[in-house]
Amino acid sequence: MDGYAVRAEDLGTVPCKMKIIGEAPAGHGFSGTVGAGETVRIFTGAPLPEGADTIVIQENTERTENTVRILKGVQRGT
Repeated sequence: MDGYAVRAEDLGTVPCKMKIIGEAPAGHGFSGTVGAGETVRIFTGAPLPEGADTIVIQENTERTENTVRILKGVQRGT
């Protein structure tokens, strides 16, 4: 699923803005850890980064250069 890997607890109030700290392309992982207010751009086939527990699909976001605005909340584990 293409979108943004996040911590569900950071989605308490949407819309919300998160800092993009990296990318996880298909078949490859992200080497860091997702912390509070952070996200990793993730593509279908990539493993979920450490620290993240949820993916927000790209259709429910608006990206700027280094941030993404999450427009719709999702349940933990989505």
